[in-house]
Amino acid sequence: MQNEIVCFLVDQSAPPDYSVYSKFFNTKVSTFNGPAKMALKYHTELLFAYGIRSKNYKYYITLEKIEYDDIKEYSEENIQKLTDRINQKLESVIRKYPDQWLWVHRRFKHIKKDSE
Repeated sequence: MQNEIVCFLVDQSAPPDYSVYSKFFNTKVSTFNGPAKMALKYHTELLFAYGIRSKNYKYYITLEKIEYDDIKEYSEENIQKLTDRINQKLESVIRKYPDQWLWVHRRFKHIKKDSE
């Protein structure tokens, strides 16, 4: 192991065959679960990074740790829980900076109704 950084872009719609459905803006959307799987499998630190563009066109990058000490065991249930936390973090950043998120891509392409 070389202790290098792995980056995932988590705001895209995931193909339902290899994802989990996680609430995002009160809708269950197909979400990539790779970040949660890798974090739980390898017990890595999980950082959520995002950039905010200022009025002078400079970007400020923020890194926030996503805690998951309470769900260290690798299981389908914990993969779901950690994926939910990642989605919640993304949603909170978008709510804080809605003008910074690209609203034109199809994040809600694959949805699941509560009855499913």
